[in-house]
Amino acid sequence: MKRIAIVGGGFSGLSIASNLLRISWKNNVKLAITIFEKLPPTQGGAYDVRLPNNFILNHEANFMGSLNPWSDFDNTTDFYDWVQEWKNKYIDILCGPTIKQKYTDIDLNNPNAFLPRSLYGLYLVNRLNDIQSWAKMNSIILLYKQETVKNIQNLSRGIAVNTDKSSNLFDFVVLCTGCEYQKKGIKNLLYAQTLYTNLNNIQFLETEKVGILGSSLSAIEIALALADKGYKNISLYSRSGRLPKVRGKFSPYTLRYITEKNLDLIKDKNGYFVFIKFLMLLKKEFTTAYKEKGEQAINWYRIYKNTDPSKKFINDLRASQTNQELIWRSVCLALAKKKSLIFPFINPIDEKIVFEKYSSLILSFLAPLPLQQAEKLENYIKNKTIRVYGGITEFKNTDNSWKLYRGKKTTTATILIDARGPEQVIEKNPLIKNLLASNVVEKSTVKGLCVNDKFQSVVFGKTLSRLYILGSVMKAYAPINNSTVYLQKPIQIVCEGILQNILRNKQIEEKFGGVFL
Repeated sequence: MKRIAIVGGGFSGLSIASNLLRISWKNNVKLAITIFEKLPPTQGGAYDVRLPNNFILNHEANFMGSLNPWSDFDNTTDFYDWVQEWKNKYIDILCGPTIKQKYTDIDLNNPNAFLPRSLYGLYLVNRLNDIQSWAKMNSIILLYKQETVKNIQNLSRGIAVNTDKSSNLFDFVVLCTGCEYQKKGIKNLLYAQTLYTNLNNIQFLETEKVGILGSSLSAIEIALALADKGYKNISLYSRSGRLPKVRGKFSPYTLRYITEKNLDLIKDKNGYFVFIKFLMLLKKEFTTAYKEKGEQAINWYRIYKNTDPSKKFINDLRASQTNQELIWRSVCLALAKKKSLIFPFINPIDEKIVFEKYSSLILSFLAPLPLQQAEKLENYIKNKTIRVYGGITEFKNTDNSWKLYRGKKTTTATILIDARGPEQVIEKNPLIKNLLASNVVEKSTVKGLCVNDKFQSVVFGKTLSRLYILGSVMKAYAPINNSTVYLQKPIQIVCEGILQNILRNKQIEEKFGGVFL
């Protein structure tokens, strides 16, 4: 019996457990799986069941599945299916009238709805129970330990997982923990991440002038949540003043220029893309897509300069409201399907430069705003409850207020909330810090930790075949967005890789005797 440890009990960890159970049962392989998670199994991980309904998922309900141990891995509609099956029985009987009341005004019947994160947390809690029941029914050991992993050691006889309560030896370990948000430690500055679950406990007055640093999804979520609670004077401050694109209708699109053949032609001697040539291919792709639809091509210069962001936002919103095809989104989704041909071959130096300079532009396309949030934002902007400002270069705490600088102009806020993009610093995670120090993992030059195409840890060119890395700490081939939608293929690769290792070792053991890993 092979022992597998999963560090992290969120979507990635539970998906690994669910799919390992299924494929091991199909291949008659006995496993003992232990999930280590510092949070209780009833909380739903990062999708905290206590979150207000203001905080919604960034993807449609029918794209958030694949946790059902009784269904196929690629059943991406599992979350939506669960909602339909359990919306009366589970929410009412098992959770009680309070929880049922919480979702009374939510459209639970629309597969394209952006549902509350807290509801997804309930889904994770329920699917964990299903996974445990399935394991018990099939005589597979599955343990959930509420323990904090302190360190992982790569030993000759296995991998040791040391927690605050125990130390255990495993044959394989899958690291599914996330990063911690970087706290800058600025006095009197509030952080969006701490407000998510404490929104009902904030102490400042509704008449105070609230400033929010950032204008992307996190900042907009906080602004809308405060506006819904009655706050009347809210301002979003950022360097660019750029608002996200708005989600809407898309159609299947066949890439004309971003093809394996064309991408091979623009690689340098080290196997990386000549980046300017890659950008030209992207530009041709978008231009061709718009031309085929009879639409005017994107003016990239105006987008880069972010001229008239409010007008762009309203145009995007109207296109979504009238169910027009969003050509840019059709192309982006087609590119996402080809990510394995793209991301591994972008030079880390180029990637770092691009993200430092153009992150707001890139994320505006790759992390668009759900329509229902965009409509609320428009209404609050119209009645001047929420204002959006760009050009912010500096902010300072002065006595009982904040001063924000926009070139030669200044503006003030009595309350300032930092909701800028997740500056995830892996060293802030104590476990990752220990793993880096003991050379069990290696930090990528751009983001996250180094892995190979099988998502095994790579340290100074050497592969640690028994340690797999997923989630927000991985470099992977989707470094921009490691949401549940984009993690499904890596999860499948990891599970199949573990199974292949087990079967290969089993054949060796049967032929030669002894234990090999």
